[in-house]
Parts: sequence; C-alpha cells; structure tokens
Amino acid sequence: MTIQYVREMQMSDVENFYAGKTIFITGVTGFLGQVLLSKLLCSCPDFRCIYILIREKKGKLIHERFKEIFDSSIFRPAKKLNPNYETKIKLIKGDCCQRNLGVSEADQVIIENEVEIIFHAAATVRFDAVLREAAYINIRSTNALLNIAKNMKNLKAFMYVSTAFSACAERELIEEKFYDPPIRAHNLLTLVEQLNDTILDRITPELIKPHPNTYIYTKIIAENLCRDRGAQIPICIFRPSIIAPCYKEPAPGWINNSYGPVGAIVAYALGSLKVARANGYYKADMVPGDYVVNALIVFQHFFIIPEPFLNFSISRMCAYLGISSGCGFSENKSKSEEWKFDVPIINNYSNSTTKFTFTWASFIHECDKALEKYPFHNSVTLPMLKLKNNPITYRCMTAVLHSFPAFIIDTILNVLGKKPKFGKLYEKMHKLFDLLTHFSTNEWVIPSDNVNEMWRKLSQKDKDTFYFNLDDLNTEEYFGTYIRGLRLYIANEEEHTLKSAIKKRRIFLILQYLIIAIVILIFLYVLACLLF
Repeated sequence: MTIQYVREMQMSDVENFYAGKTIFITGVTGFLGQVLLSKLLCSCPDFRCIYILIREKKGKLIHERFKEIFDSSIFRPAKKLNPNYETKIKLIKGDCCQRNLGVSEADQVIIENEVEIIFHAAATVRFDAVLREAAYINIRSTNALLNIAKNMKNLKAFMYVSTAFSACAERELIEEKFYDPPIRAHNLLTLVEQLNDTILDRITPELIKPHPNTYIYTKIIAENLCRDRGAQIPICIFRPSIIAPCYKEPAPGWINNSYGPVGAIVAYALGSLKVARANGYYKADMVPGDYVVNALIVFQHFFIIPEPFLNFSISRMCAYLGISSGCGFSENKSKSEEWKFDVPIINNYSNSTTKFTFTWASFIHECDKALEKYPFHNSVTLPMLKLKNNPITYRCMTAVLHSFPAFIIDTILNVLGKKPKFGKLYEKMHKLFDLLTHFSTNEWVIPSDNVNEMWRKLSQKDKDTFYFNLDDLNTEEYFGTYIRGLRLYIANEEEHTLKSAIKKRRIFLILQYLIIAIVILIFLYVLACLLF
C-alpha cells in the first residue's frame, strides 16, 4: 500500500475532490479572495496548482503585490502547512478593468489547457462606483472569463460569486432562482463604451432605477450573463449575504476593508458616529467571512456533474447533487440539449437559520456589549449610536450630533491657525452611510434551502474542516471576535492598548454621569426659580 494511497484514504470527500486539481482565482487581493486562498492552502493542500489573476498597482509589480499580501500574518498557518507554496501558486498578470482581463495570449493558453476549477470572486463592491467602472469589472470581466472557459479542455466547475441582494429591487422575496435583468449585458456594455463620462454619469441615476446602486445593478446583469453564456459550461452562482469579519479562520475577527456596516461600526466605536439611518426592527443579515468561504468551497464539490448524468432528468441530477430541485434548477429548452438544467444558485443568508438572527437594534446592542469588554483606545467620546428610520428625524439629529459639533471644533481650529477637517469628514461620512440606507431601511426574505441541504449531506469530517452551519454560531462570542477584529485590523490598535482603553472608557462614563448630574441640577434650579 503506497503512501499516496494511504493519504487519499485519509482525505475527506471535499479534500479528495480538490486533490490534483488546477485552480484559477480572481479577486485574491480582496477580502473574500484572501480568505479563500488561505483556506485552500490549509485544508486542501494537495491541489496541483493555483493560478492567481493579479494586476500591477501604483508602480508595484504583480510579484511585489503578492509578496506584500502573502507576508500578512493571516497566511502564517498556510505557509506552515504548505511550505512549498511558491512552487504551487503561480501569478498571471491581468486587470479586470481591461478587455479580455488584460491577460496575454500565452497566459490564456495556459488557463485553457490546465485549469479545471474557477473561482471568479473579483468585483468592485463600492456602492458609489461610477457605472463604467462597475460595468467593466463586474460584467465585462465575467464575459471575458466565460469566453476563456468555453475553450477550456478540462473545466470541472466555474463558480461566480454574486450577492444575496442582486435582486433586491422592488421585491421582498429573493429565491434561489434568476430574475429578469434591467438590461442585457451586451447592451449595457455597448452603451458604456459609446458614451463619455459626463453623459454617462448624468444618466446613471435614471438608468439604474429602481436598483439602489451600480453594484447591485451590475450584479444582477452579470448573473443573467452567466445564465445566457453557461449553456455548455458547468457554472454555478453563489450569493453571499453581507460578509462580516471572520469568526476563526484565517484569524479571529480578520477583515481588511471598511465597506458596509464595518465602516459604520468603527466610526461608532471611535465615538464619531452618533446617529444612523436604520429601522431597528428589521433584520440585519451578515455571515462571517470564513463561513462564506467554507460554503463556497464545498459547493464547488457538490456541483460537479459526472458524465453519465449530463442527459438525465432534473430530479435525478438534483438528487445526486443533494440540492433542492425547486431552487435554481428548471427545464430550459433554449439551452443546448447537452445541458438540460438551469444554472444552479445558492443563497448564503444567515436569517434563514433559527439562532444566528438579529435585527439592526440587536446588532448594535451586541456591539455595545462587546465594546464594554474591548473599547477602542483612540475613541474621542463614549460610543453611543441612535438608529432613526424617519428621514426628517435622522437629518435633524445628524445636524445636532454631527454637523454642529464639527462646526464648533473647526471654528476653534481656525482660531488656532490650524486646518479645519471635521466638517468635511462628517460630510463624507454622511454621503457614504447614505449608500447603506436602502439595506438598513428595508427587509427581505431570502431562503437558503440549498446551503442547508448541502450541510445536511456533508460528511462529518468535512463538517469539521469546512464549518459553515450558522445555527451553532455563538452570537455573543462572535461579536466579541467581531469588535476585537475591528480594533486590530481596521483601527490598528494593538492588544496591549486594551487596558488603557478600558480606563479611558471609565473616564468617559464618569464624565457622562457628571454632565447628566449638572444638567439635572440646572433644570431643578431653573424650575425652583420659576416656582418660588
């Protein structure tokens, strides 16, 4: 019995699936891409090779950029478990903003001949991205990769990472199925390429209605592009919800960007943000980054369809995959007869579970409790955040709690001969947080039948390795990890500053009680003067 055979016998089903495979990943410089790469290196170390699409940026060559990323502390476990990673990770120069991904003909041939599995995670996730940028990165790059995929000799799976909110415009129920796009991909790309920036920016608000931003608008179009082009490609669509800091892997609380609620919570923890626009009774949905990646990796394994099943019925195929036939699969006579099923979709959404469920109000409450244990050292006041759903009340409170204090401080800075900055800071903050309003003042029902079914079908060994069951996630423990991660990775506050941060918080509490006592005494004094 050979060592290799023994090793294969010890592998789980998912590990064995990735063993010997060549993988291509886009978006590795982003949060999800880095967690994905780390997890593959740690838990599926027997892959043959991973090709990574990466672009030059700010004068840095692709090897310099990758070294900068891979020298991060989050990749230490991966390096330890896979010390020969340099021979198994290969870089491909490219750029999702450019035509054909900016990939050379030679590299394209390599991808077509060698790659078996694709993770297309590259995207611009900025809600305020101009339409041209969003269309090129989210749609044109996807189309280019689909062109390459059609010529691949050994393609087993193409995973497109979308968002659970791709179909959030004008509907409250988002099922694991396709919804009609506002415009076809080729029509939008033609429009974007023919109009100049001035005209395009002017018509964008009307063009994307009723979608809340260019990100959602381009994502639903890209999904349907995958459906239209995926007739002869083993493609599937993964829709994660709001991706929150990691729970355990590659490091507890790890996050490398301040998009979405993360930026708001950091501003609130530092004492800058005092009021936010949200309906406290509505669900606040998020999934830890490592849980998202684990489900993504496992779904690739579950999605693969053996050759004998290609011409079988939908019900038999779904039974084999262990995925609900009512979610994402349907007869589609317009497709090639070779593939008799619609592109499968999986929603990775937390509020479909029974335990890891909370509203925006309870989300802030959990953050409050965590901040008592792990306050930010650089906070300027005691953290306090009020959620207001009414737009008039919200604007009035931002004027009183944000704009007015900023004006006073900037005036003092002017008198001292220093440059004022707080007014512009709050103006920028309000603009960014306004982009989140659609998601904090609306609520959706997003069934996740496929991900739940996938979990039930998974072997115990794979459950231990690729854990993504949100039912068992300890909410209080996770939010402690969440806040500690923001302290370390976003606010850049080391662990040794925690004791002084706790002392500082106590001082803020004493000052708050003192101010309240003074206000009460003044009120009583005025009342006494009026009465007596």
